[in-house]
Amino acid sequence: MLPSYLMVCLEDPGGRLDNAIEFLIYNLAPLPEHEAETRERLSALDAGQITCLVHFLEWCAAHEHWGSYCPDEITRGLAFLPTITAP
Repeated sequence: MLPSYLMVCLEDPGGRLDNAIEFLIYNLAPLPEHEAETRERLSALDAGQITCLVHFLEWCAAHEHWGSYCPDEITRGLAFLPTITAP
């Protein structure tokens, strides 16, 4: 489901899915007290999928809106995702 969700977010040229993109950013950037739960939830992803999510957050960081709207969350997500151990 995650790859489809991510593809829909990136293929939305009209910005109709801004809530979906925002939701994904926040879910990939947990606060310290939620890191263990998020790590467990994402632990089934393989290294390629995690890399894809990192690229998504890099895209968000470079995006005119997302890069300025939630830069702290994007930075936190970019630091968090590499800590997930692929199976």
